[in-house]
Amino acid sequence: MNTRIEKHADILVNHSTNIEKGDFVIISAAPNSAEIVQEIYKLLGEKGAIPHLHMKLPEATSSYYENIKKEDIIESKHSKALWEKADASISIRGVSNVKSRRDISPEVISKSSKINKHVREAKLNTK
Repeated sequence: MNTRIEKHADILVNHSTNIEKGDFVIISAAPNSAEIVQEIYKLLGEKGAIPHLHMKLPEATSSYYENIKKEDIIESKHSKALWEKADASISIRGVSNVKSRRDISPEVISKSSKINKHVREAKLNTK
């Protein structure tokens, strides 16, 4: 493993979030971050924490928003419940296609953002 990745994972697990035994930790990441996610999982295992991987696929999200009707967008209650159960969250950003949402209707994005405001608030209430 790359020592730079090991150091970053250590900072995220042991300093930024101060993970403890039994903590339920959501790792939100893109596929191109697999190496650091693997190292984070290793450290979480050493601590006795419980990891949950929340994979971010920008192209999948774009496909969803391109095909859903504005009136069909509802609050993501299962996502909200998941984030409310989390003791900590670690987000690894790094999308490979920054233009993946360029063709999505601003009204659809806006409605989804407003309806799922509580999900974002639950995310912010973790370590």
